[in-house]
Amino acid sequence: MNLTYLRAPALLFIIQAAPFEIRPTDDGTGYRITIAGGGGQYEERILGCAGEVLEAHPHKVQAAGASADYWPAPDVRISAAVGVHDDGARYDGGTAAIQVAGEEMKFGIGFGAAQIGGELVPSAYLRVGSRDKGHFRFDAMRPEATGPLLGDAKLGWAWGEGLQSRRGGFIGYTHGLYSDESHNGGVFGEFRLPASDRVAYSLGLSWRPSAQYADLTGQVGVSLRLGARH
Repeated sequence: MNLTYLRAPALLFIIQAAPFEIRPTDDGTGYRITIAGGGGQYEERILGCAGEVLEAHPHKVQAAGASADYWPAPDVRISAAVGVHDDGARYDGGTAAIQVAGEEMKFGIGFGAAQIGGELVPSAYLRVGSRDKGHFRFDAMRPEATGPLLGDAKLGWAWGEGLQSRRGGFIGYTHGLYSDESHNGGVFGEFRLPASDRVAYSLGLSWRPSAQYADLTGQVGVSLRLGARH
């Protein structure tokens, strides 16, 4: 993986110690800005008429970008992301996404649009259960700093979805960008670890079954939570 894709997260690490007085609010409103990068490898498969794997080839993939989540009210989230995706194939180029979601305490739903490799696709989000504690969640092309690096659709169990500084995570099934009728998806895990009331680090990993070569991607990032001055 090209380490230049990981330079950006160092910027927010520096901001953590910067001498300015912007602090997050405690009323559920504010911003979260995330910078992340990652990469890995996916397996391209050539299939026969019955779906059997005739050939398999490994390909490197890299992604980096930034995302912003804005809560104008505790129950409304507006998210956007821009980045780059490099896989040497159909998804080469820029990525972008935007989504608006209602975030009630026990239920959340959102819709938007995303673009990758010149393709425009819908973005969707569904949450059933406590926003701040455990809940069922579904994401499809949600605005993320690394785009769909860990999968274009995810389904599973999550916790710590809100703006407040707390540990969060999301684990379950992922449908990868490069899934086919031979291999349809895999598993993933995303974790957010607060370093302070403003800064949190994130780690994500996804794995998909493969015929011959490892099909694995990962990402690291750092986020900064902002609000009004106190």
